[in-house]
Amino acid sequence: MKKSIHYAVCLAAITLIATSCSKAGNTAINFHRDASIMGKWRLVSDSSWQGIGPYVDLSVNAGTTDDYWDFRLDGRVYVQEGSKKDTLIYHVNSGTSITIQHFGWILNGQQSSSTIRVLTAHQAIIESNSLRAPGGVNYRKLLLSR
Repeated sequence: MKKSIHYAVCLAAITLIATSCSKAGNTAINFHRDASIMGKWRLVSDSSWQGIGPYVDLSVNAGTTDDYWDFRLDGRVYVQEGSKKDTLIYHVNSGTSITIQHFGWILNGQQSSSTIRVLTAHQAIIESNSLRAPGGVNYRKLLLSR
């Protein structure tokens, strides 16, 4: 009897450890633990997909040498893309989750969070969560380098 309880407890512990260590959906993330989003990044490209049904528009802004995204400690990111300049609010929610004002979609007044797909000392890729709804599709991808 004691052996069966012992085996059952061991089996439950192994199952708990095995299932708690898996990260579903994060298999495509290249995340260097010592890298930081802080600082000035050169814009490689800023792409967005928006539209309804067959009328989806792809917009790609290929960055120039003057284009940048500058993430500061005060929770602001200063952006220059071509002649457009903007200051946005951002918050790193967790290691791979970031919320950037006006990046991606807004639902019921709440800004959606985005995923940091790649973060190394020299490269960052941030993707908004794709929204496929009756109102169309909305997706954005930002490629940065330094």
